[in-house]
Amino acid sequence: MGWKIVDADHDSIRLGAEGPLIEGVLVARRTRSAAALETSVTYRRPLVARLVWAAVGPVHRRVGPYLLRRATASRV
Repeated sequence: MGWKIVDADHDSIRLGAEGPLIEGVLVARRTRSAAALETSVTYRRPLVARLVWAAVGPVHRRVGPYLLRRATASRV
């Protein structure tokens, strides 16, 4: 899955990706004091996709916040 910028402005960015098993959307938002990352996943082949997400999900939940912290630290 290759992530593409779907929409962006000064304080947010929306990325989208499509694969044979999963369609994903990531939305990152920032304010002066916080940053948030939302993930939306649609399963195209639910049984197989659930198995894949069971493995990928924990990594995503660790990497997402790490990347947000790193991005905000480089701007301070």
